Amino acid sequence: MMRMSFVLLSLITVSLIVSGCAANNCGGDFENIAWKLKEYGTPGSLQLVQGNTDITLQFESKEKQVNGSGGCNSYFGSYNLDSNCRLKITGLGATERACLDPALMQQEQNYFNILPNAESLLVEGEELHISGSLGVLVYTR
Repeated sequence: MMRMSFVLLSLITVSLIVSGCAANNCGGDFENIAWKLKEYGTPGSLQLVQGNTDITLQFESKEKQVNGSGGCNSYFGSYNLDSNCRLKITGLGATERACLDPALMQQEQNYFNILPNAESLLVEGEELHISGSLGVLVYTR
C-alpha cells in the first residue's frame, strides 16, 4: 500500500513537471495573463501602439483559447504551443465594428495580419514576444 502511494505520488509529480515544461522552455508563464501590446511590426522597424487604445491578448489555458481586443474589435480563436515554443493560432475571428479613426483601423488590421501568422512565443521578464512570418508583436503585463 505504501509503495503504491509512492508510485502514484511520483506519477503526479512527473505529470506536473512535464505540463509546466512548455512555459518554462519559453521563458515563463504566459497563460491566464492579460497582455497589452506595446509595439509591433517587422524586426528592426517596430512601431509603438498609437492612439488612446489598448490592443490586448490573453491565452486561456483550460480550453486553449486566445482572445482580446484589436483596439476596435474583440477577437477570439484557438492556440497550440509545442515544447519548442512553436505557436499556432487557428480559427481567429473578430467582431466587425469600424474604428472612427482610420489610423487606428489600419493599426488593428496590421495586428490582425501578424497574429494569425505567429510561429513562436517567448517570455522575457515582463514582456511577451510573438514572432512570425509577417512580423513581431511585443506585449507587456
